[in-house]
Amino acid sequence: MGDGTMETRIVPLSELSTEDELAWRELAARAVEPNPFFEPPVVCSAVKHFPSAAGVVLLVAHRHGRFLACMPLRPVPATKNLSGPAYTTRLHDEEPPPSPIVGIPLLDPDHGEEAVEALLLALRQRARKGGPGLLEIERLRADGPAANALRRQADRLGMPALETARWDRAVVDRSRHLSHLNGAMATKVVKEARRLGRRLSEAQGGTVVLVDRSGEPDAIARFTAMEAAGWKGRAGTAPGCRPNHDAYFRDMCEGFGVDGRLQVFSLEVDGRPVAMKCDVGGGEAVFGIRRAYDEAYAQYAPGVQLDVAYTDHFLHHSDVRWFDPAHGPAYNDFYSRLFSDHITVTSTVLATGGLLERTKLRTVAWRRSARRRAVDLKRRARSRQSAAPA
Repeated sequence: MGDGTMETRIVPLSELSTEDELAWRELAARAVEPNPFFEPPVVCSAVKHFPSAAGVVLLVAHRHGRFLACMPLRPVPATKNLSGPAYTTRLHDEEPPPSPIVGIPLLDPDHGEEAVEALLLALRQRARKGGPGLLEIERLRADGPAANALRRQADRLGMPALETARWDRAVVDRSRHLSHLNGAMATKVVKEARRLGRRLSEAQGGTVVLVDRSGEPDAIARFTAMEAAGWKGRAGTAPGCRPNHDAYFRDMCEGFGVDGRLQVFSLEVDGRPVAMKCDVGGGEAVFGIRRAYDEAYAQYAPGVQLDVAYTDHFLHHSDVRWFDPAHGPAYNDFYSRLFSDHITVTSTVLATGGLLERTKLRTVAWRRSARRRAVDLKRRARSRQSAAPA
């Protein structure tokens, strides 16, 4: 196995050493597939501020202290998707989540397959000692290197898998558009945003501009105030409405800001912000975190104007390939109307334990397949009846 035996550890966050955190950050920086939401600013902030994250552990494969793979995991009881106790990549139970849910494990680009095998074997060994025998991994890129490595190694180790969700998430792939905004976004959306921008400029007597507020001391405070003043504030879903969500969000942003990776963009007219967004850079991508707009200007669709202005900026000035809003299924229709590129996202449960877990998972998979077949047969029967002559 290369220059030494690969070892695994399952470590509570409270027991991580300074050297462990440094190795974790170094792995994240070189990971074959980026995931800022599995990095210390997110994971450590969640454990600090959310009671449901108190049991989070870090599953690590390492060699001589150099991390080659890691996944933060949380033990959970059986649910509708889980036929028994499991580890899940969802860090907490907060609803709605104050930051995106992305379950891509951090893998070394040269030892990913080997490290994934080590992680899965560690979970099998833990299950034999009474630990959870299922692993729920939420929101992986279906054709990404992490998902492919997990799929291959689980199959090789005889760990059956059950796909629990799949959808196409709208993204921007800068490599496909050569700085052409109308290729990356729907032409109708771009035209309408620019028309509304002209109306807003006329109404306010100033030019609508995109301003980079990254690194400004009050940028996050201004963003959270805008979000809390709008519909998310009235619904109680803005982080500023809940003290622990607010503290989590600020700690996370501060952590990414220290690394120079937090991006805050503001759409402004005559110096007044009308919409803002917070993103984080990671590897070959920028990931969306949250966005908000000032409802006093709602008739001008400032949020969509911001999306258009930012995408144009991203295509012309960024040096990375992807912008991924990292949204969940609930926002899929909205973003699919904006962006023309898509990636397939999947959530999966693996049976890492023994015969009982494997049998349960296969039974659940069979029942779901049988239900889908029954629904399909009914749909075909109705179609034949409607097509029959009167």
